[in-house]
Amino acid sequence: MSNPQILNLDDVSAEDEKVLRLDGVEHKAVEMTVEGYIERVKRARSANIEASDVDKIAETIEFLRDVYPTVGEDRFRKLSLAQLTKVIDFTISAPKDIADAVVKNQAGPEGNA
Repeated sequence: MSNPQILNLDDVSAEDEKVLRLDGVEHKAVEMTVEGYIERVKRARSANIEASDVDKIAETIEFLRDVYPTVGEDRFRKLSLAQLTKVIDFTISAPKDIADAVVKNQAGPEGNA
């Protein structure tokens, strides 16, 4: 008899919150729903059909403003490109406990792959 893999979504939510520290102030990320993500992607696609790189960065900043509403657009625009890249990577990465759970489930009950 095999052990079923179980993903308990009841435990995945606000406790996995992300906080962006900028200029000594902590900004909590607003959890995005699937519906919100779909709408964001639709807007991004329609805006990016003939968008320049500048337009794409502006769209990215708008996305980050949705996630971190307490950070002003002007502050995001003053980030270095390296900082902006780090914020994007941090924002869209899976929480560590989820990634660890996936790795553990793939390894099997004894921890062997």
